[in-house]
Amino acid sequence: MIFGGEPDSINNPGGYFSFDRRLVLDCYVPSRIISAMIYVEDAGTLTFELRDDNGTIIESSTQNVVAGSQRVILNFDLPVGTDYELGLDNPDQIGVFRNNSGASYPYNFGSLASITGSTANSPGYYYFYYDIEMAATVTPNVVSICDGNSISVGSNTYSTTGVYIDTLNASNFCDSIIYTDLTVNQAFIPSIATNPFDGKICLGDAATITASTGYQSYSWDNGMTGQIIIVSPTADQLYTLTTVDVNGCSAVNTVMIYVDSCNTSTEEIFSNFSIYPNPSSGLIYLDFDNSSNSFSQISIVNILGEEILTLNEISQSKNIKSIDFSSYPKGIYLIKIKTTDGIINRKVIIE
Repeated sequence: MIFGGEPDSINNPGGYFSFDRRLVLDCYVPSRIISAMIYVEDAGTLTFELRDDNGTIIESSTQNVVAGSQRVILNFDLPVGTDYELGLDNPDQIGVFRNNSGASYPYNFGSLASITGSTANSPGYYYFYYDIEMAATVTPNVVSICDGNSISVGSNTYSTTGVYIDTLNASNFCDSIIYTDLTVNQAFIPSIATNPFDGKICLGDAATITASTGYQSYSWDNGMTGQIIIVSPTADQLYTLTTVDVNGCSAVNTVMIYVDSCNTSTEEIFSNFSIYPNPSSGLIYLDFDNSSNSFSQISIVNILGEEILTLNEISQSKNIKSIDFSSYPKGIYLIKIKTTDGIINRKVIIE
């Protein structure tokens, strides 16, 4: 149940009124106006009315009222629609309190309904019904999904947070109204740090890889699990982490560990090798001097470890080779450079 509208008659100026005025409502979810507080000047009989947008009475309740404040039970069913009118039939001209200034529309009942104004010609007026009690008449189907996923209800598909109403038509005319309260959760990409901080180790040494906290599970592509892992690769290695958060949403991040023989010859060879631009939107260039005939093969490997391109013809001279990634998915790729002193891997990001 949700309470809404003006909470009390004393919040704003006003007085007793006995003529025809109504509050105007929009309804977003099939609901019921259960009760409301009214403030009456004299005892008598009042008919409480709910009208549709054409002014036709769709619900009414005639009740004896006493002087003073009281909560009246209404139980008016409110279908999904706009411009409903909630007012009174007052043949005895009993004074019922209303505010003549200070009203601030809209008055929202959560995601169920909203009082959008009144039938008065002047702004700031609020009529008769205070601390209105309302409840949905359908049980919401509360659904939580991860960003990028969607749900289908009947012929409709939803992928953004919101409240959705669907009517499913049946051949026997017993139609069903489905009320879906959908939350779309964003997955948070884990951060990854290495020790050494730059991810560079000498052959035979180990590196510590630490992911950020707060996830339900951590799965690394080398089969290890946990927030912190210790690795000792023998060549440059890309590690891929998949996390699952409390909402069941998964996210992926990667980190590169560079392995150096820690001798000067490999560093000298690679100092003649440039990759640009990196990151790239598609086209990258490999710029290197192979005068010493140190580079024998260059291959491109995707994040799954699949070799997608190999360059075997490398001239013994200055080389500038272009590689077009536009036909490949965006992501991280390894450039494996085979030299006379071993294999060196370098990471390329395609955005």
